[in-house]
Amino acid sequence: MSEINKEKKIIVFSGGGTGGSVAPLLALKEYLNQKHSQWDFVWFGTRNGLERTMVLETDMKYVGIFSGKLRRYFSFKNLVDIFKIIIAFFQSLIYLKRLSPNLVMSAGGFVSVPLAFAAKLLAIPVIVHQQDVRAGLANKLMAKVAKKVTVTFSESIDDYGEKAVLTGNPVRQAFKGLGNKYEFLKSLNLQIDKPILTIIGGGQGSKKINDLVGQSVSYLNKELQIVHITGSKNKKIKNQNNYLSYSFVSAKKMAQIMSVSDLLVSRCGLGFISELSYLKKTVIFIPMPFSHQEDNAKLIAKHGAGMVLDQNNLTDSNFKENILNLVKDKNKSLEMANNLYSLISKEAEKNISYIIEKYVK
Repeated sequence: MSEINKEKKIIVFSGGGTGGSVAPLLALKEYLNQKHSQWDFVWFGTRNGLERTMVLETDMKYVGIFSGKLRRYFSFKNLVDIFKIIIAFFQSLIYLKRLSPNLVMSAGGFVSVPLAFAAKLLAIPVIVHQQDVRAGLANKLMAKVAKKVTVTFSESIDDYGEKAVLTGNPVRQAFKGLGNKYEFLKSLNLQIDKPILTIIGGGQGSKKINDLVGQSVSYLNKELQIVHITGSKNKKIKNQNNYLSYSFVSAKKMAQIMSVSDLLVSRCGLGFISELSYLKKTVIFIPMPFSHQEDNAKLIAKHGAGMVLDQNNLTDSNFKENILNLVKDKNKSLEMANNLYSLISKEAEKNISYIIEKYVK
């Protein structure tokens, strides 16, 4: 870890394992940077997780620590992970003593749990951000030592009681300062007058979604231009007529791709939902089975803020049918986009920054 200027206020952000807990804190960091240029920021995450790549694209300092998962079922991995958690706790103590930060904030991920408890032991204020509708185990544990828990939806308030504050979910600046649409389309060799479908399988990628794309692309590309983000752990499908694929793109390029899209297919993580809401997009959501994403999807369906498809019942035939029907139904598409836009507060960064400022002295 490089040297930190201890004369500045220091904020520690934490989260990881996937990109889901990273994006809102990066957005918050951008906002706080503009408001408090004298503050310094450090990220604590897993040693080799996707969050490391995302954070190192910024100017933030990164600290990699051990991470162990707390499973609610029997597994021999729990025995190994207990030792990882203990090591991570003492790593956190050492690094936090060295840094003397003013505040620790996490948006989830088991890597953050020992860090939060170490911060509590050192009398460092902790704030937890709950993105998803359902409270995960990591956030429930950290809430015990947190001063406040900021939540995206009112449905999450009961999980945290008096500590909960409804704020919305932060969105990165890359999604707010987009460049010229036509110049970007030209750079990708995409046509202006043909609908664009973007398919995003999540940070690491969904094999199921990618397989569906592989089975459907030669049919869909007759009527649509397709941009496919396969995820870091999946092989790209060979580019062909009206089809482009990437394993990973920067936040700026992702924002540009999403902004020019007429329809998107996505997992149902709150990071993507918030960004798609900000851009007022029409989306087909395919939540990850047996995960918090299913609770997010229920909320989406309840508010008519997108089309929700069950992965277990998806075939290449109904996948193609739903996509083409929604592209053709302009009224339904517009209604869904407007409902998604209304679903999440657009002032989350400001709301959370007020809370942070109360504890950073």
